[in-house]
Amino acid sequence: MIAEHITNAERLAELADDWERLVPDAPMLGPRWLLPWWRHYGAEPFAGPRGRQLSVLALVDPPYGLVALAPWYIEATRLHGRVVRFLGMGEVCTDYLGIPCRVGYEVDVARMIADALLATQPRSGECCAKSRARSWDMLDLHGVDENCPVTKRVMTELDNRGALVRSVRACNGWRVVLPATWDEYVGHLSKSHRKQVRRMMRGPLGSGRLVLHEVRTPNQLPVALATLATLHRRRRLSMGESDLFARGRFAGFHRDAARGLLAAAKLRLSWAELDGVPVAAEYQLCGTGTVYAYQSGIDPGYLQSEPGHLATIATMKAAIERGDQAFDFMRGDEPYKAHWRAEPRPMLNVRVWPGSATDRLRRGIWQTGQTVRAIVRDSRRMAGL
Repeated sequence: MIAEHITNAERLAELADDWERLVPDAPMLGPRWLLPWWRHYGAEPFAGPRGRQLSVLALVDPPYGLVALAPWYIEATRLHGRVVRFLGMGEVCTDYLGIPCRVGYEVDVARMIADALLATQPRSGECCAKSRARSWDMLDLHGVDENCPVTKRVMTELDNRGALVRSVRACNGWRVVLPATWDEYVGHLSKSHRKQVRRMMRGPLGSGRLVLHEVRTPNQLPVALATLATLHRRRRLSMGESDLFARGRFAGFHRDAARGLLAAAKLRLSWAELDGVPVAAEYQLCGTGTVYAYQSGIDPGYLQSEPGHLATIATMKAAIERGDQAFDFMRGDEPYKAHWRAEPRPMLNVRVWPGSATDRLRRGIWQTGQTVRAIVRDSRRMAGL
């Protein structure tokens, strides 16, 4: 197996087809999500205190081609030095991050990645044997899928080699395993929830008052994204929260990602109209058998009609009718997810320092900062701020 260190986005894009085949049911780990993310969030020169550099490790077995890919970048920080992070981190909130790998290669891939991290950092295009000094000071990985076999093995390998590994539970993802029919699914709900769903099915959904529109062609994307952004903004502002779509990079990223995902039939972007008025929008990604409910928006002026509930019913029913096996509400431990019979899927935040005396000092500084932030957060909560 050969390891190639990639620091050039054009080279990474050349691997897109093989990369896509590694993640058939995880669109947020694929090139149609992460390459646009890098274009909008990562293309900053390695200069000043917060420069970013692509630092992807691709592992290739010549008979099969690409067998694994660690989709990382390095960010230069004042306090923690050079920090390795997953592509997709930050305000985009990519979930279930991990290292996609061809089945059967997990052990060898984990060992090679650990060796590459702790021994030396290869130059772009070179195998690990031709290398220079290590170029990172901390791994800071958020939203990691606890069930990713390669990531777990890499952390074990690093720990066995003397690295300082710290792993803590993050917010869970939540997933519903879908049965074959809608009636069977409704039958699994609690009595009160089942009654509520059936009432809505007889009411706005059954009467035709609520109509679900789904994007089918590229020329429908601008209107659908604008509708989503408007409804998302209204809901967030009504709750005193910030509007993500008002941020240029966030909106630009989604325009690019949505086009690529739609072309690959991995996007389900829809909006619901109640009596002809858009009241809810759903932005979902789909793999070979799973629908991921990434983002939504509702009109707070129609809360009495429960537009979010109506949109969830309509999109989940459509997923079952298409033959999907799972509906994923993604990260966040909001109570409504269990209400839909979703089960938690654990995610982790992982930090690793190589293990030298300097690294131990950096870890101490980071832990002190975490403690101070926790004290400030608790004090603000107690003060009602």
